[in-house]
Amino acid sequence: MNRTPDDIHDRWYDLIAKDLADDLLPEEKSELENWIQANPENKKLYEEMKKLWSLPEDAVFFDTEKAWEKVQPKPEKPAVQFPFRWAAVAASIAVIVTFAIQFLNQKEPVLVTLQSNDSTSEFMLPDSSKVWLDAKSTITYLSGFDDGRRLQLNGKAYFEVESDPEHPFVVETTNSSVKVLGTGFLVNTSDSLTLVQVDHGKVQVSDKKDPDKKVVLVKGEQARVKKDTLTKSVIENKNFRSFQKHELNFDDQRLVEVLPELENYFQVKIKIESNELLLCRFTGNLKNPKLNETLKIIALTTGAQLIENQGEYTLSGKGCSSNIK
Repeated sequence: MNRTPDDIHDRWYDLIAKDLADDLLPEEKSELENWIQANPENKKLYEEMKKLWSLPEDAVFFDTEKAWEKVQPKPEKPAVQFPFRWAAVAASIAVIVTFAIQFLNQKEPVLVTLQSNDSTSEFMLPDSSKVWLDAKSTITYLSGFDDGRRLQLNGKAYFEVESDPEHPFVVETTNSSVKVLGTGFLVNTSDSLTLVQVDHGKVQVSDKKDPDKKVVLVKGEQARVKKDTLTKSVIENKNFRSFQKHELNFDDQRLVEVLPELENYFQVKIKIESNELLLCRFTGNLKNPKLNETLKIIALTTGAQLIENQGEYTLSGKGCSSNIK
């Protein structure tokens, strides 16, 4: 029996699905490889599917209201955002691949949301740039960067951007716009404040309300956008990438500076029984630090006592003399 064009189309979807599931027969693998090499569009489609497959579980969501209607005009499920995880579906992977490819090929681009839940998550963006999302942070962009290399950030993220002078990379926040060509930088945003810190390269930060108000940052510089102000300064906090590098460094710093860094990194509150303890100094290079171990080290080096009670931590002791510099 002769195959219809639709049958042939579904054949490639089926082979892609089986390849991603590592379930291809040798003759099927050869057939798929020939198809991929036959046309640049075939190869592009295959690579897009591999990217989707590699995303972590519960990390990527699709806004599918319009896309679902294209696949099933009268859906049994409500057209809302839903978690899209290939490996979670064992019985009908070919159907899901077909569904996803229709998302990728539809005329109206799909809004993709990447999110990090309780810990830092690393993602690869469509242009091969990398982003590390801090806990409880999200970014959204149009699939394939259909509107250019532009995304919206809510929370905190560190970016390593692939250089492409003809297509600037833009991070939008509530009150600012960050424009780069290729660099490594951090953006931390809330409803009223955006903080941009540059590790290497060069970025431009502008105020959304007044685009003519802008500054250019290079390595070791930062900018704050708050209400109607845009300020530029030198980065003083050497741990601004700690959530992404999983490393904390302190060089003869007083606990009044150290403890807030630990609270921010571990998302806990550390109590102090004596203000004299805040005058004590600590030096340490902590890789993949653990809260309890870190506080025990600090207690040991400062002569303090660590009290732990149902997840709450308190440092007590005489502290250090105020005349110690």
